[in-house]
Amino acid sequence: MTRKGFDELSKIADVIVTGSPILQNLIKREYRDKAVYLTTTDGDIWSRVDNKTIEQRLSTLESEVRVIWVGTFPGLGCLKQVMPAMDLLGETIEKQNRQLVMTVVCDFPLEYEPNHFSLRNIQWEREVAIHEMLSAHVGLMPLNEGESSEGKCGFKLIQYLSAAMPVVGSDVGMNKMIITEKCGRPLKGFKAEEWCEAIKSLVANKDMFEEYCIGARKQWEMNFSYNEMFDKWKNLLTF
Repeated sequence: MTRKGFDELSKIADVIVTGSPILQNLIKREYRDKAVYLTTTDGDIWSRVDNKTIEQRLSTLESEVRVIWVGTFPGLGCLKQVMPAMDLLGETIEKQNRQLVMTVVCDFPLEYEPNHFSLRNIQWEREVAIHEMLSAHVGLMPLNEGESSEGKCGFKLIQYLSAAMPVVGSDVGMNKMIITEKCGRPLKGFKAEEWCEAIKSLVANKDMFEEYCIGARKQWEMNFSYNEMFDKWKNLLTF
């Protein structure tokens, strides 16, 4: 959309909804009083999470660490930058008799030859993506720094949190508001050692991992609840 077209729509709009406070800076000052911030969220996963979900994760944690990334083709470039960290993590947990499994759910496969972990490329389908998120241990959202990334609304992270799954993501844009110390680890850059340590700290033992799962779920319920956002949308559209 051109700047002129965006400004014209801003002028005639009753309400301008953004999925991130950062995006409100794109709106001309004279129209910003119309802006409303509503987070993105997902209503497909949260109702399927119960105590058995976390129990099943705990039962597999002794032998495997399952890391997941769900997204579309444009995000594969960022994901590839953390693959050296996956190899380092895989090499580290091999000494604990555990295997690292990296699952990529996408419309295109990630092309990478792992040395110390198993790479699963899964073609994206809604139910398949949900199933994989419910059985994974840690969700990833790496991003490059830049204007485009600053405007992203963190939907991937919010999906992971709705599945009661702790997260590791780049400390960029909306991610800064989503990732807390109780549900994950925010990181600057793509240093393999830092990504490795971040993931390892979340899955160090069963008790700690369970606390992060609970923290992830609470973060979603408090700040990204589907029902709450749905009610806000209904109120906005009621004239």
